[in-house]
Amino acid sequence: MKKRIFMGLVALSALGLVACNNSKKAKKVELKSDIDSVSYAIGVQNADQMLTYFPMQGRLDTTNIDQFIKGFLDGVYDTTEDPEYAFGKQVGSEMKENLKDANLIPNDSTLKVNKDAFVNGLIETLNKKGAFSSEEAVEYTNKFFESYQKKSHADYIAKQEKFLEENKQDSLVKVTESGLQYKVITEGNGEIPGENMTVKVNYRGTLIDGTEFDSSYKRNEPFEFNTSGGVIPAWLEASKMMPVGSKWIIYCPAELAYGGREAGQIPAFSTLIFEIEMLEIVK
Repeated sequence: MKKRIFMGLVALSALGLVACNNSKKAKKVELKSDIDSVSYAIGVQNADQMLTYFPMQGRLDTTNIDQFIKGFLDGVYDTTEDPEYAFGKQVGSEMKENLKDANLIPNDSTLKVNKDAFVNGLIETLNKKGAFSSEEAVEYTNKFFESYQKKSHADYIAKQEKFLEENKQDSLVKVTESGLQYKVITEGNGEIPGENMTVKVNYRGTLIDGTEFDSSYKRNEPFEFNTSGGVIPAWLEASKMMPVGSKWIIYCPAELAYGGREAGQIPAFSTLIFEIEMLEIVK
């Protein structure tokens, strides 16, 4: 038994020499007690198993054993002595897996995440030296994905733009500065709602091909909303132009509706058409 342990000690010393240039080293321990010896013996058995099975599993190249020892020692000794390092190593390992062949756009392998740039941005920001502020990073990211979306929806967007261009040639259609188009069907003579007022309307919404996606008429339930928020920009603008008793058709460019987002039956970048009847200002 003592001979096996002694031989193991020689082997561990040799491995220790390989590891001496790494960030952590094997701590030399004199085998003064049975606990010391049995602990050492268990370590030897584990090493034998690692050297046998890990190469068989294709998980370890023994010609590069020093790197395995470096990682092993860092993991063993830093978990309790330096929890931040251990946690960082854990997060980095998990992130490495997540970044393998990671695409910026699902199912588009032409746009892969640049791992080095990702790590650079992360580390510089942790050190408070990031090239982008958090707000700038969000803005840049949003613009990137919006640009990608527009390219991937180019044909659909072109149809929407063509419709709006042709629609405004109608002499009854008026166009506001924002690009909202509207046609007056019935001109009411009631009060025109102002900011922060609750109004009640009936409406029907369709896509430019006539597909109906919503209707308060079908529900037999008028809709209430505040003129200062909670609905798409086109509605906020139109609601403060329509006298009570009016019935209009409004033509909403995507930027005044849901933009590049899908909303239920509404595809991204859709022009929306609403027939709106201003019923009353709710007191």
